[in-house]
Amino acid sequence: MRLFIGLGFSHQVLGQISTYRNKALLPDSKNVAVSNFHITLCFLGSIDNNRFHQLESLHEQLNQIQMQAFSLELDKSGYWAKPKIQFIAPSVQPLALINLQHTVQSVGLGLHFPIEKRPYRPHVTLQRKVNAPSVPLFQPNITCEFNTFSLYESVSGATGVKYIKRQTYPCAN
Repeated sequence: MRLFIGLGFSHQVLGQISTYRNKALLPDSKNVAVSNFHITLCFLGSIDNNRFHQLESLHEQLNQIQMQAFSLELDKSGYWAKPKIQFIAPSVQPLALINLQHTVQSVGLGLHFPIEKRPYRPHVTLQRKVNAPSVPLFQPNITCEFNTFSLYESVSGATGVKYIKRQTYPCAN
């Protein structure tokens, strides 16, 4: 079982992200399923049977996080060569996002999950396995509101990967 903690989008924002991708990028790469759009806060890794008991502690600690609702603007696009992805991202990271990500990461570290050490760069992956990135025809301008975060499971199947929300945690206010 592969788990991560992330931010999901409303149906309206999912539609806006999909429309942006379809209008601004060339369709020559593997598009991420619209239902898989999210912003990762913390990747927890694979949980085997020996670590399964930690899920209850994880749930209890995530449930105690005092998240503040916030909004952010997905207003820039980009490409990362090593994972070969095209993405959109906020040019400004709200303090509430930074605090939430730090808190979630601290919970994962406290429970000894193998948390990545690289700097946090919030983004939404639009396309994978991009060999030759396309220059977007225009930049995104999508406002997102967040008042929950979720625990997701990454499930591989014959038709690809699906991200399934296993638990959602509300904001404190």
